Amino acid sequence: MSTLHYGRIRRDMIKTYKVVTGKYHQSVAPALGKGSMYVTTGNDMRLHKSHIKYDLRKFGFRSRVVKTWNSLPS
Repeated sequence: MSTLHYGRIRRDMIKTYKVVTGKYHQSVAPALGKGSMYVTTGNDMRLHKSHIKYDLRKFGFRSRVVKTWNSLPS
C-alpha cells in the first residue's frame, strides 16, 4: 500500500484517540459509540460498529475507523 494510505490511517487513529479521550469539544467531535462488550482481548476503549443503512455513509470517518481502532492493542 502507498504511504498516502498509511498516512490517512495514522491521522484517523490520532483523531479517534482525541475524540475517545475527550480532547475535542463535544459539539465538534463526531459521535463514536463506545462498545459495551466485555472482551478480554484487544484494547479497553473498543468502539461499537453500527449498521450502515446508506452507501453514502459507508466511507465516512466513523465507519472507516472502527475496525482499525478495535484491532489496536492496549
